[in-house]
Amino acid sequence: MKTPLSSRILSLAALVAMGLAVQCAQAQGTHLWSQSRLEDFEKGTPQGVMLTSDGHLLAGPGLAELNVTPASFVWSVAADKNGTAYMATATPAAVLRASTVKGAKAETLFESKQVAVEVLRMGPDGMLYAATLPDGKIYRIDPAAKNKLDESSATLVFDAAKLLEPGKEKTEKPVHYIWDLKFDAEGRLYIALGGPAAVYRIDLKNPHAVPERFFSCDEQHIRSLAWDAKGNLIAGTDGSGLVYSINPQGKGYVLFESPRREITSVAVSEDGTIYAATVGDKSHNPLPQLTVQTGSSMSYSVVSPGSQQVANASASIPEGSEIYALREGEAARKLWADKDDIVYALSAEKSGVLVLTGNRGRIFRIGPDGSFADLAHLDAQQALSITAAQDAEGGLLVGTGNTGKLYRLGAKSTPHQYASDVLDAGALARFGRIEVEPGSKGYRILTRTGNVEQPARTHTEWGWSEWVPLQNGRVASPAGRYFEWKAELDSEASLASVGVNYLPVNAAPVVDDLVVA
Repeated sequence: MKTPLSSRILSLAALVAMGLAVQCAQAQGTHLWSQSRLEDFEKGTPQGVMLTSDGHLLAGPGLAELNVTPASFVWSVAADKNGTAYMATATPAAVLRASTVKGAKAETLFESKQVAVEVLRMGPDGMLYAATLPDGKIYRIDPAAKNKLDESSATLVFDAAKLLEPGKEKTEKPVHYIWDLKFDAEGRLYIALGGPAAVYRIDLKNPHAVPERFFSCDEQHIRSLAWDAKGNLIAGTDGSGLVYSINPQGKGYVLFESPRREITSVAVSEDGTIYAATVGDKSHNPLPQLTVQTGSSMSYSVVSPGSQQVANASASIPEGSEIYALREGEAARKLWADKDDIVYALSAEKSGVLVLTGNRGRIFRIGPDGSFADLAHLDAQQALSITAAQDAEGGLLVGTGNTGKLYRLGAKSTPHQYASDVLDAGALARFGRIEVEPGSKGYRILTRTGNVEQPARTHTEWGWSEWVPLQNGRVASPAGRYFEWKAELDSEASLASVGVNYLPVNAAPVVDDLVVA
């Protein structure tokens, strides 16, 4: 009996479908997932590891979280010779005192009804000097005070409102910006002001001293100050983005005009290089107005190039940041640029500069040749302020925003580890040999696999295996859909271009539907 034509067609179609499935399965080969560029490594989680611009993982400075404050922002940090740290905060506005022992509780040394304590400096006399915003006042604070101080009990040493010329008082409450403070070798305090731009000087050793205008220009704000080796005051402005060199007599000379509107920070290295961080579009002020509520019924608006509304929404400067290097007798050179990160502070080193940024809470080190390294990823949106620690452990103290924390960069006894981004193989896969760039040294690689996307759930009942080392260069973790590797580095380690070979496990072919015309 002959087989009906329809049955023969169905059988033929089924065979064809199975054949195609087998061919597809046979074509499924080994895949290689590799990470070799800085952009690849930045997706992972470094701990005591720096990620270099040429795609290497090196042992870096340790990072330790010392204190979580009740404030949203730590705008400025200072330290005394006893190792105690002091933090100027906003929301609420206060000066906090804390030991640099990890987890030590901070206590309020000074509190204000203003929006922020914007700048905090340790003076040569051992006293703290705190500048408040928006009233533009500076208070002298005894760091050893037993009782909490406020505007009525702290010593007022400077009041910007009293600098108004007779007959020019405003009918509404004025807003004064104090952006930076610097002491000279003689102990005189220099004050960077905005609205309008000026630098005032006051001799704090003289109890009857009157502030004198040291320098002024037609910019909107003097945003940052630094000293060079010749005793000139380097000043960065907001408005036209100028960098001034101001001699000891108060005469200023423009060293550089930035293509951007604001110089957020300046720093001078030991070799005399001036570093200037720039942000903003000159064609418009990209910052929203901030409504300030005081303790009274009065309210007014502030447009502030560096205050907390910027840190809350730093994407309001979508152009990112640029850093320029200025050397005597040479043209200004663009050293570094980033379209996403906003530079809040610079700190010069022997050769190069440390860069504190937000939106992602990163700290970078940039060399004189423009090469750079991503040093630290903070658990905060902005790295805002930095000073040298004065205790035995040393390093640098870093204040952050969103949330307000205190970190130590250069913490000792910190492991050098890097955890990669997570690979999604798309289906159950077996993982094989790990490949690294020839010449890599001083590293140990471990791996883990899982069947749920979130690797933070490390327990096996959540679908992730434990970390295990390689065996003869091959992954010893079980098959899984998700994969992650971790590198442990010694102090002289160098690791680059890490890749893993994997093979998805073939599933049996399933014919969902078959239509015969």
